[in-house]
Amino acid sequence: MPINFVKVEDYDKKIDIWENAAGNHSKSKLDDMQIKDGVNRFDATVSYAKAIIGTKYKDIQDLVDTFTYLHEIKGEYEKETYEDIPYIISYLVDDARDSVIVLSGGGFAYKTIDGSTSGGKRVAERLNARGVNCFLLHYRSNPYKFPIPILDLQRSIRYIRKNATKFDINPSRISIMGFSSGGYIIASYINQYIGKDFFPENYREDDIDKIKDDIVSAAMIYAPLTFRYNVPMLHAVHPYEQVTDPEQREKLLKKLELKNNLNSENIPQFISYSDGDQTINYNGTEDYIQALQLNMGEVKVKFIDNQDHGYSDDLYIDDYVEWLKEQ
Repeated sequence: MPINFVKVEDYDKKIDIWENAAGNHSKSKLDDMQIKDGVNRFDATVSYAKAIIGTKYKDIQDLVDTFTYLHEIKGEYEKETYEDIPYIISYLVDDARDSVIVLSGGGFAYKTIDGSTSGGKRVAERLNARGVNCFLLHYRSNPYKFPIPILDLQRSIRYIRKNATKFDINPSRISIMGFSSGGYIIASYINQYIGKDFFPENYREDDIDKIKDDIVSAAMIYAPLTFRYNVPMLHAVHPYEQVTDPEQREKLLKKLELKNNLNSENIPQFISYSDGDQTINYNGTEDYIQALQLNMGEVKVKFIDNQDHGYSDDLYIDDYVEWLKEQ
């Protein structure tokens, strides 16, 4: 039975943010992926969603890659080669002071805006209705590994600021928001990447790379802020050889443990999470919040009682916009 894929909402309005994206090359992704035969997209989705939960290591590379292949590559959201170009879709309103770059989730294996409005157009419309500009970012995910998705976020900030006049926005009022894995990218960026250069050695910088990459604020919605409770998910963000080696895997877990790598005390942060989340352990979120508070960081917490992962935007959006406009 053929799979009916739906294109990204407003795909025809996409704007590429890179001509020659850092980390791209012409090699086939399939040479690096462990793809299982005879699996349908639904089963691959369910298997991957279950497999990424847990504090114990499991080799799930085949589940990650099969899901990515069936959804992203077979769905024609991304190419078979490492030649994808990240893009933004703008949703602008008149007289808006603030602009927010939004990253959807997807377990680092795909983006939920590929085929649905989750973490995408629906959020943009809610922000627009409250007088806030929105830019949806389609970043690169598996089989691209870190820091590629985070470099895409950095590039989007610089690109939008460079083209502020074209978009008719205030270049000094750019904020960022991420959902689920997109929220981890946001948190990692503000703690480990902002203001720094992590380009691959063979990348040739352009004028946009010289633009400031600072932001007004950051928001993380039901986001994993540690991999300790989702250890198998490491396979989606780091090379197979590193993840399967116990010593290297522990080093990766420490590096990705954001509460122990704080460097964002000067950036106001909005964090929404729930104790009913079956995918992201809320203890990891609370540990990060506590560490940030102990380091005198500014954080607004919107706790949602007994809601599972991916809860409704209506449960936090008004609090977020009110907080954003106070920054």
